[in-house]
This record gives sequence, C-alpha cells and structure tokens, in this order.
Amino acid sequence: MAEVTGTPYRDVMMDALIPGLLNFTSILYCVYLCARKSGMEISISQKALEPLSKLLLPDVRFMALFYYLSVRTTLAGLGLYDGKKDAQL
Repeated sequence: MAEVTGTPYRDVMMDALIPGLLNFTSILYCVYLCARKSGMEISISQKALEPLSKLLLPDVRFMALFYYLSVRTTLAGLGLYDGKKDAQL
C-alpha cells in the first residue's frame, strides 16, 4: 500500500491501526453476545487447569523467534532499523 500511494509505511500503518483495532473489538463483542445469548458459561474446574509455565515453556524458542521477527519488522517499517548490522555479521 505504501508503494502504491507513495506515502511512508509508518503513515499507512498508523492510519490502519484504529480501524484494525475496531474490527477485532467488534468481532470479539459479537462473539461475546452470541455466547451469552445461547447461554454458554465457563465450566472449567481449577483442577483441570494446568499451570501456565507448563503450557508455555516448551514453546519459548518459537515465541522468542516470533517476537524478534515482529519487533524487527515493525522497527524496519518505522524506519528505525535498516538491517545493516546483520549484513556485517
């Protein structure tokens, strides 16, 4: 989109932030209303819940890689990272 319109990527990203958040919020609210209308309730006992560390610990390396790539892509889009440090390695 930035290449087509000739505007910086940062401006396109900032202009799309509010509509994107509104979209996800409205979908979440619609799902909540449909669940409430159909009478759904949370019925999980405390014994059935596993500790969060037991669920997330095996996948830490994948989450770290995803976080690294997300932050790097965002910083590059904002013009705060150009990738020259990686090219020198």
